This record gives sequence, C-alpha cells and structure tokens, in this order.
Amino acid sequence: MISSFMKNLSFIAALLLLSLTSLAQKPFKSLSIGFEMYQPKTLGDTLMPESFSTGTLTLDTALAGGYVCGNNTYGDLAKAQIFKMPDNLSYNVRGVGLLIGDLVVANPVEELIISIHDTKGEGNFSNPPDTLGAPGYAFSQISVPASLLVNNQLNIIDFNTEIFVNDDYALCMDISGFATNTIGLMSTTDGDAQNSETAMEKVSDGSWYSMLNSWGWDAEIGIFSIINGASAHTNNIIPNEMAIDVFPNPISSENLFLNIQSIDNEMVDIELFDEKGEMIQKFCNNKINVGLNTLSLNFTNLSQGHYFLRINNNKKIYIKKIVVI
Repeated sequence: MISSFMKNLSFIAALLLLSLTSLAQKPFKSLSIGFEMYQPKTLGDTLMPESFSTGTLTLDTALAGGYVCGNNTYGDLAKAQIFKMPDNLSYNVRGVGLLIGDLVVANPVEELIISIHDTKGEGNFSNPPDTLGAPGYAFSQISVPASLLVNNQLNIIDFNTEIFVNDDYALCMDISGFATNTIGLMSTTDGDAQNSETAMEKVSDGSWYSMLNSWGWDAEIGIFSIINGASAHTNNIIPNEMAIDVFPNPISSENLFLNIQSIDNEMVDIELFDEKGEMIQKFCNNKINVGLNTLSLNFTNLSQGHYFLRINNNKKIYIKKIVVI
C-alpha cells in the first residue's frame, strides 16, 4: 500500500514539475535551413526587426511539437513583433511581410489574421517592473485564407488602407484558427536580439508574454513591416522588387487595373481566389518591364463578395484583397 502510494506521489510530483517547467520556459531547438536573405540591405519599403541586419536566420521548433514562431503543442494563439519608433519619425504601414519557414495547409478554409496594434497592452516581461508594452488596441486587421500562403517565401499581405504610425507599434499574426503544429515563421537565432524583448506571443490563456520570458528565447520573429515612406532606418530595410496598387477597389465593373512599379524586367503570375481560398482564375506569364506597368484584368461574371489577388514574381508573394460590389 505504501509502495503504491509513493509511486502515485512520485507520478504527481513529476507531472507538477513538468507543468511548472512549461510555465517557466518552453524548450526549443534550432533547425539549419537554407533561406536566401536579400542583400544588400538598401533603402526600400520592407522594414525588418533590428537583429535581421546582423543575425542568422533559423527555424526554431518546440521540443513538445510545433514551432517557436508559430503554432505548437503548447496552444499558443498569436505571435507579434514590436517595432520601436525613434523620436520624430513617422510613416504609413501598408501591410505585413511573413517570412514563412514551414507551412502545412490542413484545411483550405483556415484563416490567418494579420493585425497592427499600439503597444499599450499589458504583458509579462523578463523584468518584473515592466508590465506595459504588449500589443493593445488594434488599428486594423485582415484575414487571409491559408491556401494563399506560400512556403519558403516572404508573403506580403496588404491592409485595406494604410495606417499612419508615429509611435511604437506591434504587428501580430493570429494562428488560433490553424491546426496545431502547421505553421512556423523564420527568425533570427537565439542571442541575436540582445535582450530587446520585442518578440511577443499570446499564450493559451490569452495573456501576452515576451518570448524571452516564456521561452528564454532572445531573438526576433520574421514579421516585417511593409511601409510607404523612405524615412526609416537604412540599416534594416530590404528592397521590394515591386510595388503594387489595385484600382478601383471596391470594383463594380468588369475590369480591374494593377499599377506595378518594378525594378526588373520579369514575368509575374496573377491568381484570383475567393474568400474560401479557392482559386477561380489565373493570369499567367504577364510581362513586367522596369518602371511603371498598368495591367487590365477582366473579371466577368464575378458575384458580389470578397476576393484575393496573389501576385508571384518567383521572389516574393504579394497578396491584395479586393471587394466586388
């Protein structure tokens, strides 16, 4: 009887220790993965977290299953990257770039929610006196079907309208609608961020934690800010090969126009998806020249609703939401 009691007590103690460990810091490991970064980092309109200028890219996995910068067996709901704004600097945020390292679309109707927030929310940081600095009020958000996302690419997703920022802000990726262990973002390597605590996650109870606190993980997430303006840091900006505007949007006629500003002569594929993520039309091998190009796409017989354009130049993926009225 005593022996059985001691075994049960030992088992309970082991479970308690495992629980406390998971609450303190989650174990992880780094994967060596080939991923081309964009050199040189000249002035453009994709703003990276600071450590991407000098750090090393990796895809970190959770030992319990899943990804540090994605969803995992711990039930993390969202990941966020904080962008610190220097004094007297302002610009418009057009969208978000996701540096996807691994992706499995378990269900085409799964949605990824991208949003931009102030940083006045409460969070849990490694320095106990600090409580504010987590994602707070959401200025804008957009939902994208998982089937539009492309693995091992920088996926650029535009908001419906540009958001003016002149203070610190957070870009968030809500992964609560994804099947467990199916999406992971690239990051810099543990130690590269020098205790900046700009990488955040929303854990299963809805609380925000700095990832230095929850994982002991000192790096930054592959969530980039797509900005309109050239007055930001020059040492952590990478060039976009294309800038794309869609008009009219909303659209009530048969023709949609794309203004594509390109720095190269290249071919692009343009695909149209419905809001469930099903491709309904494709325009292949569109020739783009250096400079401004205007393309006309005919969308005859489209019913009212929300749609997505995916533009692929074999370097990056650009996703635009359109509304048919």
